[in-house]
Amino acid sequence: KIQRLDPKEQHYERGQHYETVVKNYTTALEEYLSQVKKYPGETNLAVRALQASAGVKHRRLNDPQGAIADLRRVLTDYGRHPDADNTLHDMVQIAVEAKDYPQADRLCEEFLVAFPQSELREKVVQTRRNISRFVW
Repeated sequence: KIQRLDPKEQHYERGQHYETVVKNYTTALEEYLSQVKKYPGETNLAVRALQASAGVKHRRLNDPQGAIADLRRVLTDYGRHPDADNTLHDMVQIAVEAKDYPQADRLCEEFLVAFPQSELREKVVQTRRNISRFVW
C-alpha cells in the first residue's frame, strides 16, 4: 500500500507503520528523519515528520530533550508554518512533563513574544503561572 503513494510521502507513512504497527521506534525515527532530509521542501510532510519524531522520542523513548530538539527544527526551518505556535506549545508541555521548569519558563517567554495573538496564549500564561514557584 505504501509503495503506491507518491514517493514524497512514503518515508512518513513508513514511519507511521513502524511506529504504530511494528512498534520499532528506532526505524520509525529513521523514516521520519529521512522524510525531512530527502524532501525538505515538502513543508507539511516535513513538519508532520518532525512532530512525529518528537512524539516518539517523548512518549516512547523517554528523550524529552531530543523531542524538543526535533520541534525546534520545525520553528527554525518552518517558522511560518501554521502549526508553529502548536509546536512551541508542545515544547513547553514536554519541558513541564520533564520537570525542567527553567527551560519551560524560557519556552513560555519565547511563545508569548513570538505568538502574542495565538489562541494558545492563555494556556501558556497559565502554565507559566503554575511553574513560577519552581523557577528562580
